[in-house]
Amino acid sequence: GLMIGALARCAYVMNDQRYLKEAGRAADAVFEVRNGLWSLEEGGRLMRSARHGKASGASGILEDYAFMIQGLLEVHRAESAAELGNDGRRFAQVERLEALVCAQFVGKGGELFDTRAGERDLFVRARNTHDGAIPCGTSVMIHNWLDMAELTGEARYTQLAMGALTAISKAVHESPVGTINSTRALLLS
Repeated sequence: GLMIGALARCAYVMNDQRYLKEAGRAADAVFEVRNGLWSLEEGGRLMRSARHGKASGASGILEDYAFMIQGLLEVHRAESAAELGNDGRRFAQVERLEALVCAQFVGKGGELFDTRAGERDLFVRARNTHDGAIPCGTSVMIHNWLDMAELTGEARYTQLAMGALTAISKAVHESPVGTINSTRALLLS
C-alpha cells in the first residue's frame, strides 16, 4: 500500500504516467487471488505476506488494510488528476476494504483494533495509537475516512473518523507528538 501510494504520488507530482501505470499494476496484483495476497475466504481478506503465490498464513492486520486503502486513494486521485477517464474501480476497491475494516477492526466504541475480531490465538486485542517512523494503522485509517468523506460527501465517513478520534482522545491528549498523525487528523476535521 505504501509503495502503491508513493508511485501514484510521483505520477501526480512529476506528471509522469509511467508511475501511475506501475501503481495500478501493483494494486491489481494485490487483488489477484493467484498472487496469495488476497484471499476469498470469509468474503475476502488481505493476507499479511505472500511468496510465489502462497500466503504466509497470517491474515492482514489493520496497518495492512489502512495503508492499502491509502495507496488506492492516491491512485484514484492521480487518475482523476491525469484525466485518464477514472472508471471508479480504485474507489470501489477502497470501499470494499473499508467495509472489511469496519466489520473486522472497529469496536463498539469506534476504537480501532490492530487485529481482526475473533482471532483465537490472542489473549488481548491490541490497539496501537503511537505514530513512529511509520504511522499506526489507527491514524492512517482516520485520515482515510476523512479523505473518503471529502471525495464522496458522505457523512458516515466523517462519523467513523470522529468515533476513532474520540476513542483515542486520551492518548492524543497525553502525547500529541507520539500520536502526531492522529493529532494532524484532529486539526483537519
